[in-house]
Amino acid sequence: MKTIPHTRSNKAVAASALALLLALPVHAATFTLNPSADAFVTTGPSGTLSGNNYGGAGALSVAASGLPQGDFQSVMRFDLSGALTSFDTQFGAGQWSVQSVTLSLTAAPGSSFFNANAAGQFGVSWMQNDSWIEGTGKPTTPTTTGITYSSLPSYTSTSDESLGT
Repeated sequence: MKTIPHTRSNKAVAASALALLLALPVHAATFTLNPSADAFVTTGPSGTLSGNNYGGAGALSVAASGLPQGDFQSVMRFDLSGALTSFDTQFGAGQWSVQSVTLSLTAAPGSSFFNANAAGQFGVSWMQNDSWIEGTGKPTTPTTTGITYSSLPSYTSTSDESLGT
């Protein structure tokens, strides 16, 4: 085995190579998708609606407890397999990492079923258990199949990650 002596020129070559490596462009990519399933659930006034499902409502809702129509929670599930395929195709399998994710929500006026619009904050969490069923209930025709306010706690755990407020 031949040993190459460390000289000033070897260090300069290494420094130049490192500078070139750090100067390589960083490529970004965007992948956009809608939820593959979503539902909102509510306690309703005095807890009367906690066993109902509203997965077919075509909307989501959030509301704090103590409001006239009760506490509302919403769940969304995203199928990210398309993102995996897209990024692997663009950058090569395992040659990329996710640096940020953005969730965009659009506000819409509610009907009399919902609580009146009110300013406030809400939290977003990544639920580890996404085996809940969306259901087909609507505000005018709720069902008891699919996720409900009563069943929601069975899908949450201390492993869920808060993503922000």
